[in-house]
Amino acid sequence: MKLRDFMLARELSEAQLGRLLGIGQATVNRYVRGERIPRPEVMRRIVEVTKGAVGPADFYDLPVAESVASTAKVA
Repeated sequence: MKLRDFMLARELSEAQLGRLLGIGQATVNRYVRGERIPRPEVMRRIVEVTKGAVGPADFYDLPVAESVASTAKVA
């Protein structure tokens, strides 16, 4: 789940999430917009605060497994 989706589902503002994580609202905004990826210590707090709903992979745009499989060449 993306951080933005978590915030919307829990009705959290960037400032509120920032307080929970011990970081500023502007930093949360950069994470939400994809301008920055959290450092390891902040990432651990994100996973903890979101109870695992948001994890490291959620900060990267990775291809969906089905689309990867459909483009794989068969030997």
